[in-house]
Amino acid sequence: MGCALTMLSLAVGPAFFREASAANTQPLVPKLGPFRLIEGRLAQTSYAPFPTLLPPQGHQLIAKTVRRTDLQPRELALHYLAAKNLSRAITSLEEATQKAPGDALLLSDLSSLYGERARVEDRPDDYVASLEMADRAVSAASDSMEATFNRALALEHLFLHEEASRVWMRYLQIDDSSPWADEARMHLEKLFIIANRPPAPNRKVSLIQSIDAGNLDTVARLTVEGPQEARETFELNVLEEWAESVARGHQGRATRQLAGARIIAKTLAQHGGDRIFQKIVSEMDGIAGTSDFRQKTATLVTSICRLNRGMEALAGDHFATAMRDLTAAEAGLRSSRSVLEVRVRFLLGRCLAKNSDYRRAYTSLTRLARIRSLPTTRAWRLNANGGLGSSHFRMELQRPQSRPIKGHLTFSFLWEKHNTY
Repeated sequence: MGCALTMLSLAVGPAFFREASAANTQPLVPKLGPFRLIEGRLAQTSYAPFPTLLPPQGHQLIAKTVRRTDLQPRELALHYLAAKNLSRAITSLEEATQKAPGDALLLSDLSSLYGERARVEDRPDDYVASLEMADRAVSAASDSMEATFNRALALEHLFLHEEASRVWMRYLQIDDSSPWADEARMHLEKLFIIANRPPAPNRKVSLIQSIDAGNLDTVARLTVEGPQEARETFELNVLEEWAESVARGHQGRATRQLAGARIIAKTLAQHGGDRIFQKIVSEMDGIAGTSDFRQKTATLVTSICRLNRGMEALAGDHFATAMRDLTAAEAGLRSSRSVLEVRVRFLLGRCLAKNSDYRRAYTSLTRLARIRSLPTTRAWRLNANGGLGSSHFRMELQRPQSRPIKGHLTFSFLWEKHNTY
């Protein structure tokens, strides 16, 4: 009897265990049924509206799967995602894509995870990373529905609405009948409404007028309604007006500009976490109207004026003039130990890149990223006027020494359509 059982096990055992092993190594995602934990699209998932949580049996199945010794990277990432640990999920897929840099599904899933972390943790630089991964996925598989969906979503979040619309239409060429296609059409309708929306009231003009009139409650309200306009007004108008008023001895006007700057800075810090402007206001507070720091006041005022002239020249693509003014501003602000030195270095890097001098731009911003006291630059690191970027700088971002930079500055302002070889 024992011999017969042994012979039977020898006969059926290998086939039995092959079948069991095959069952264990089947892709995990299709077994979970419809779910959607992130706004983007994970590979091999059935459609579900966002958000659709995993059922309890889904969590149990994932927990059972992670105990396997042959766990796949996407399964591990899904485990971390279900546990609401986006950073660990991203790290697991980053490691996987280093081993398989041409795997379109891995790249697409990584794109969707970056996009979700950007949304959940208010990290706009992750939208740039999401776009980068989606671009690589589409390059590897041009008809990938998942990668095209995630690419359109990243473009939309980066406010590149025209390009996002084109990619959503490209998605509908690949898939025009699934529920994912219906969602793509909803995005297209929303972008059409945005494109045809009448222009909003000019908040910058209203902010400037409110500061001049001393209507600080209105300044606070307009800053909440339009934080980006408030940042630009602070940089391009309020700083220079304050500096010129101090230089000319117009104490009343300088006081009003400082009060407006203080409200903008406080409101931005409260509603978005951008504290760099509060640091600038502290410097303005510390020197305005004091005789003990007359030289420092003069240097700061002159440097701020050169900074503004440099920004205007850069906006008009007058690179030689911009470099001259920004370099002079950097020297003055460095001698004053002003936090604005960081802003000028940032703009110098942008100026070099817009002038197609990528190597010097890369070097300049690498030095900037090494500053231990670097304040948050979230207000400056994402330029809504950016584009898809140059293939050269995409290649540069893959270099190991670029890794520390992405935590501070995403180079998104370098990604402009005219900066290509």
